[in-house]
Amino acid sequence: MLSTFFSNDHNEDDKIYWKHAKDGNFSIKSAYALITMPKTRANASMSWIWKPFCNPRQNFFLWRAFLNALPTSQKINNILRTIPASCNLCNLNQEDLLHSLRDCPSISCIWNQFPLPPNFFSLPLDHWLKTNCSNKINSFKNLPWNTFFIYIYYYIWNNRNQHLFRSKPHLPLSIIKSAINNANEFHFLAKPTPPIAHTNYQLVYWMEPQEHYHKLNIDGSASNMNLGAGGIIRNAQGSHIISFNHFIGRGDSIKAELWALQTRLSIAINLNIKYIEIETNALSVIYLIKNLNLCHLHPFFCVIQNCRRFLSTFEDYKLLHIYREANGCADLLAKHAHISQCQKSTFLEPPPFLHPQLLKNSLHIVLRPAFDVIDTDRDGKISRSDLRSLFHAADEDDDVVVESMMVAADTNGDGFVEYEEFERVVETATGASGAPGIMEEAFRVMDKDGDGKLGREDLKSFMGWAGLAVTEDDIEDMIGVGGGGGVSFHGFIRILGL
Repeated sequence: MLSTFFSNDHNEDDKIYWKHAKDGNFSIKSAYALITMPKTRANASMSWIWKPFCNPRQNFFLWRAFLNALPTSQKINNILRTIPASCNLCNLNQEDLLHSLRDCPSISCIWNQFPLPPNFFSLPLDHWLKTNCSNKINSFKNLPWNTFFIYIYYYIWNNRNQHLFRSKPHLPLSIIKSAINNANEFHFLAKPTPPIAHTNYQLVYWMEPQEHYHKLNIDGSASNMNLGAGGIIRNAQGSHIISFNHFIGRGDSIKAELWALQTRLSIAINLNIKYIEIETNALSVIYLIKNLNLCHLHPFFCVIQNCRRFLSTFEDYKLLHIYREANGCADLLAKHAHISQCQKSTFLEPPPFLHPQLLKNSLHIVLRPAFDVIDTDRDGKISRSDLRSLFHAADEDDDVVVESMMVAADTNGDGFVEYEEFERVVETATGASGAPGIMEEAFRVMDKDGDGKLGREDLKSFMGWAGLAVTEDDIEDMIGVGGGGGVSFHGFIRILGL
């Protein structure tokens, strides 16, 4: 009940829809089709069958076996009583599919030649096939078990047919040899090799909205069918305005995302926000909102209409997709909702569990411009010469400082500090370790009189060295931003973030 959507349009009467008909109207035909529809298997998804761990012929054979559609003696006997249902190899039991592929004494001796997974002889047919065809562990002659398994039982069935219809002898060693040869041929020669991907690495991080806009980040969380929705609104400076989470009930992740969007848009409207950027890591939600041809029978149609109505009240809005790594605050809020199962919570101040993620988001705002200042040659990475220029290194002590900083920050050993490494070392240096980081060292060098503050001359000298044209008024403004009466280290970081 908690997760049921309803329309906010009170001018429209409720309607009754029959979901089993395309037009929404009840008919005897659709009702008859519903009650005569065959029951679906609990494990009806068969996409695993078509994975490329064998040749297409074996994939097709596996599909027929999984549906129990192979013509065993028992199955044929149900149609033609003159055909005996007993196994032609052992003459002891009726030949169903499991008996012909695994349980017949003449067949089980073949399987026992190999190291078998647990419960191999006790699983029912569908679980037996899926479990073994999903097992990629190399267990025999450097072959994945799923590849070897499917060729073994394919040639068991092939040999069974040769014995039954052509009176050829049952030869276990021949079955094993054919299976090994063909499994090896597929795995080492015929298996499709994935194309070599040229990987482009992209740093993913939360970014503040453009001027005059607010940013709403939303996320939904689903675990064991329990749903949580979370969201956070921040201003153009990245400051926390309001955050919220909501335990919805039961359902799937798309329902949670739509609930998050609907309730958070209503809060943004109540805050009289006119310009808003909305970010979610669920592409499907963006598609549903933008798809104006969406059928009115869609199960989420009413909430989608509500969201569109809310969006139309803003003077301007942007609905954007981001990666999950840049949506950390909303993700934490959504997870907290479904774990705590608290109906609704609104936070005017950031809750304690959100502080580390907010700090990480805000850290990038100040670190990127700081990195650009240190990167004197603007090649996207910090070198030893960049650090020497920053510190005006002239003696051996400065060189030792530069070298120690490079050793600490250059984690991949290429002789340069990329932005990701720079961000990591600054986060570490400003954390529990208490060790001085790159920015602290830069501030110390700029603070020529060692009083812990940068004066007018310090700032003017630094800005001139960095190639930034500034006036006396600009310097005054910087000192004001930095706290007045001189710029402390934290004030210096704020200036770099402007």
